[in-house]
Amino acid sequence: MLFSVIIPVYNVEKYLDACVQSVLDQDCSDYELILVDDGSTDRSGEICDEYEKKDNRVKVIHQENGGLSCARNTGIRAAKGDYLVFIDSDDWIDNNSLDAFEKIIAKSRPEIIETKLVEEYEGRTVIKDQHYSAYLKQPFTRERALNWILYETEDTWPAPKRICNREFIMNNDLFFAEGRLQEDIDWTTRLCCCAGSFEGYDASWYHYRMKREGSITNNIHAKYITDVIEMAAADRELCDSGDEFSIKAFIEMIGSVYIAINLYKYCSKGDKKKVSSCIKQNKWIFDYTPALKYKIFAVVARCLGVDISLALLSIAK
Repeated sequence: MLFSVIIPVYNVEKYLDACVQSVLDQDCSDYELILVDDGSTDRSGEICDEYEKKDNRVKVIHQENGGLSCARNTGIRAAKGDYLVFIDSDDWIDNNSLDAFEKIIAKSRPEIIETKLVEEYEGRTVIKDQHYSAYLKQPFTRERALNWILYETEDTWPAPKRICNREFIMNNDLFFAEGRLQEDIDWTTRLCCCAGSFEGYDASWYHYRMKREGSITNNIHAKYITDVIEMAAADRELCDSGDEFSIKAFIEMIGSVYIAINLYKYCSKGDKKKVSSCIKQNKWIFDYTPALKYKIFAVVARCLGVDISLALLSIAK
């Protein structure tokens, strides 16, 4: 089959029907839908089973709770389609999406189809990357694709933006870092370093539900920051590789480290200590600072200490 659509599911009974139905309503029928119930404690798992009974394209996997990355990885390993489509279970897609991707694949079979998202707030819709269409008027070479992902797009990291060739993902061991928050940052960084062929799709097909009550982005704590730091540190081979694009991707990742660190001021006292300790243990990554403001942070941390540097960053605009 052409597509494996992977939806990790955890306690989303309020949104799950809309998400799943948006896939089942696709004009294209050449796909399987893999629902990975990641230990849900509400009716989400039952809803998944009901869909499996009604539609033979639906495959349900129940597992103990392991987090979003673990659920996605389970879906990747179970997938049989040529291309992987990642959808989060509180989001939804337009009904002509897979048909559009099928036409792109028929022309060139790229490793990655780079797309864009629509952010859905209560009562407000925001279409991102409205300049993408103009960017695609020139050939979407690897160099231009990576330039788009790293520097031009408004949303560098989200995994659902990328339709991925399954063989490419498996051959390059591009699984998601398990037990981490903001795992898309690490995954997209490594993907950028491996991918050789891209195509672009500029229609707004994916609807990303923003600021859902209880979502990760509404609960800032130390792990939200330290995971980004530790994932960057684990990707050290990228900056040591000598490859131009790998180094650029790593530096962009460090930019996200600083964005995460800006959330330090919202942490509890105990969490602030955890963040400070994590920075001290991974000082070397701050040698790859992407902007002047953060170069100052790195210099102050080196001269006066990490805690003073964090305090100054917390009050800086």
